[in-house]
Amino acid sequence: MGGNIIILLALPTFLLASFFYFFPKFWINELALSFSPYIILFISIIFAITVVFFRRTIKKKGGISSKDLFFAILILLLGTLIFFYGNRIKQFYLPTQQKLTPSTNTGITLMFSNIFYKNTNTEDIIKHINKNTPDIIAFVEFSLHHKTKLYPTLVEHYPYTNITQRSKTHAGNIVFSKYPLEDLNHQTQQGSWRYNYIAIHHNGKKYYLYVVHTTAPISPEYFDNRNTQLIKFTQDILSQNDESSHNARTIIVGDFNITPWSAYYKKTLNTLPFNNITRYYPGLFTRYFSPIPIFQAHIDHVFLSKNLRYATLDTFQLQGSDHKGLLIKNIQ
Repeated sequence: MGGNIIILLALPTFLLASFFYFFPKFWINELALSFSPYIILFISIIFAITVVFFRRTIKKKGGISSKDLFFAILILLLGTLIFFYGNRIKQFYLPTQQKLTPSTNTGITLMFSNIFYKNTNTEDIIKHINKNTPDIIAFVEFSLHHKTKLYPTLVEHYPYTNITQRSKTHAGNIVFSKYPLEDLNHQTQQGSWRYNYIAIHHNGKKYYLYVVHTTAPISPEYFDNRNTQLIKFTQDILSQNDESSHNARTIIVGDFNITPWSAYYKKTLNTLPFNNITRYYPGLFTRYFSPIPIFQAHIDHVFLSKNLRYATLDTFQLQGSDHKGLLIKNIQ
């Protein structure tokens, strides 16, 4: 009886996880693969239960039956699947000792967050800004009620702004800066979906900043929209005619609504000639999917051109937001 229950647990787990892994371009499969670390944990639990049951059965019988042989094969398959999933995740991350830090403190500090369009806790947003004193602030899901409440406070210390208007109720992305900004959006043919493309002038240097927010793939239609946006954005970056195409001081930050284990990440963002600095931080999950933060995903990313260094990448949590924010210090 116990063996049948184990089979009913282990066999569907293997088949379903294999389907997710080997056919990653389907919409539902990508959603599942966004939680690959949790899939590994679940498979590992089933694997351990199966191994314990197999060993106890062998010890009692003193031999191996055909059913026991099936269990042995199932254990081997589950172990192989754990290896495949684990290797895919491991390939994304880099050793922290490879991270290069700047030798001076003359760079810029950037704060980024998806603040959530329904978030009314603007006092906490201001508190985090005052606490961290960034040079540049980039928010996505910035709504008009945020603009009404935050503008009067922020423009006093951040007089330069850049905004993408998406609808009458959603302002979209916004950048607040202590330093002069140059709007470069006219250099790209953006449609209804827009991202910030600006230049920041600081200490005689020019930094290029992209702030991106793609569509959340909550349906097959939105999944296709996000993929189209990622392809368009990647093509824009690769085809820029100014200095940013030659590995100048380029910073790309955003809620890309895609995890590193996605086939479409490899097809788009992974082709960019920049460093995704979140690769130095295993376990950096930035998106919560329930009021109790059990399930999280790595969908916010920071890319720096290869000639840029930074001091630290820290996270912070805004009250009312379903994302962790990112604070990148001393980029230069």
